[in-house]
Amino acid sequence: MTDPLSTTAQAAQESILCVDDERPILSALRRLLRRTGHPVLLAGSGAEALQILAARGDDDPVALVISDMRMPQMSGAELLEQVAQRWPDSQRILLTGQADLDATVAAINEGRICRYLNKPWGDRELLEAVAAALAERRHKLRARADHRSLREDKARLEQSLREQACELLHTRSYQPLTRLPNRNLLLTRIGAALAADGDDRRGQQLAVLCVGLEGLQRISESLGYEAGDALLLLVAERLQSLMPGADTVAHFGGEQFGLLLCGTQAAEEAGPLGDRLLQQLGMPYVYQGQELYLGASIGIEVQRSAAPAGSGGAEADLILRNAEAAQRQARAEGGNRCCRFDVQMNLRTARKLAMEVELRRALAEGELCLHYQPRVRWLPDGDGGGIRTLAAEALLRWQHPEDGLIPPGQFVPVLEETGLIERAGDWLIGEACATLGRLRAAGFGDIGVAVNLSARQFDSGRLADLIQSHCTAHGVATDAGLLELEITENLLMRDVGRADQTLRGLADAGFVIAIDDFGTGYSSLGYLARFPVSCLKIDRSFVIDIDHSSTAQAIVRAVTSLAQALGLQLICEGVETAAQRDALFALGCDEFQGFLFSRPLAEGDFLAWLVAERDHLADAGRHRQARRA
Repeated sequence: MTDPLSTTAQAAQESILCVDDERPILSALRRLLRRTGHPVLLAGSGAEALQILAARGDDDPVALVISDMRMPQMSGAELLEQVAQRWPDSQRILLTGQADLDATVAAINEGRICRYLNKPWGDRELLEAVAAALAERRHKLRARADHRSLREDKARLEQSLREQACELLHTRSYQPLTRLPNRNLLLTRIGAALAADGDDRRGQQLAVLCVGLEGLQRISESLGYEAGDALLLLVAERLQSLMPGADTVAHFGGEQFGLLLCGTQAAEEAGPLGDRLLQQLGMPYVYQGQELYLGASIGIEVQRSAAPAGSGGAEADLILRNAEAAQRQARAEGGNRCCRFDVQMNLRTARKLAMEVELRRALAEGELCLHYQPRVRWLPDGDGGGIRTLAAEALLRWQHPEDGLIPPGQFVPVLEETGLIERAGDWLIGEACATLGRLRAAGFGDIGVAVNLSARQFDSGRLADLIQSHCTAHGVATDAGLLELEITENLLMRDVGRADQTLRGLADAGFVIAIDDFGTGYSSLGYLARFPVSCLKIDRSFVIDIDHSSTAQAIVRAVTSLAQALGLQLICEGVETAAQRDALFALGCDEFQGFLFSRPLAEGDFLAWLVAERDHLADAGRHRQARRA
């Protein structure tokens, strides 16, 4: 049964209007209904009731109207019909006699009243009807509020989805840091420019410039990535300041930017624009009071004619890829320059890609091999045979199944660019250790092997452990000084602290450290004394003219004195003539490597070289003994 009483708080907000032309009945209704806590209003006619309802307005509506059926001028049914039309949220109860039953049923069917009570009614019956009517009203209001809330939630959700869609579209089209168009949006704009037809395209040209920054990674690693981001924002500002308003500056992310230039003179303007970009990008950047510098490489591709119908997207992608190929070429040529695209660049890229695929197969199928170039000590008196082999440098070669032996200059750069150099370098160290084991088994346990370390290997953080594991696997004593590790000057000077830590770990393990191509880098004497280095290899560029160049002789003399003062072993590489050998020996050098003594040899040939040298030394020893006898 419905609770005839509502809570006090609810009741105080739900007023009841009683309408009857008989005052005693109104008084009785008021006395009864006040027990419920509801405010009770009284009206003696339908017209008075309408006035009361109108006066309260929509902000304070009457919750329930209870009306007698039979009243002069306006019946209860007529009154409640108007109430239903004008104040539909107000509940409506009709008090009627038996004679009015047909009219009452009709009013219910038409929705003019919600309930009716026959006269005479009982107090409990009336209170239950009032409670049920008000409960129904509350239910309808809550349902409407819930529906309104759902509509509002739906509207908020739709708005949120629209905002997210806009944000996603922006994210897909713009670079988050610089807020510049990204590569996708630049491609879209290139395609749109190419697809324009009629008068919009007549005489129009476009140029795409791809800008690659140089030095940003170094700054980010030194000062933090916040500094790198700050520089990117400054670069974006400079690029935008140099571009006309209708053209596009895009940021691909990282160090890469792209520019789209449109107009009747775009092809001719691209070159001068690239020069201005290089000049402006090379100006100092101030970050937290410190001047910083960046370089740039710029690739340019131009389009003077309209693209074929329907090919805008594909043509746009090709144009941008061509500009990127030109930018890579500019960087390969030393950077800080502009380079226009030509078809040979794509051919080179295709060949490089094909070689990468071949190299991956070569690594998997064991096509790489090592050749060994002997390093010798020369004895000018000729006593005992003239030379002694001390070690050999392991040089990487590729035994291609169809093309034969491929020299390192053709494939090592591809290994470095693709990162495959780390895999190849790991294999090289393992194979060099295996060779040391086979040399020991053949009776040449005092012959060392030198290997060149790549930057990726040196920076890997696992170099010492890797070499140790290979030595252990092949029974090579790490403290015997037989495995020599060659590192270039420039590699050491990129991060001196890190290099010193890595070198000390290797030296403590017993490995010999040699600086390769000495004299071509930027190391200082202080750093040379600091590093745990055992050997210097004078670069071949100083050896070529040593027999007739006073400058080369002065450099080698200074390096020789330096090595002697620091107690370092000195090796001259690239010795090809007897005149070079003699000049170097006169300056204090006696360890050599070069074609004068031997070309790089396959392992079997190198072993035969050692056997022949041993036999020659043995014969020479027997001759000396015979002469003494």
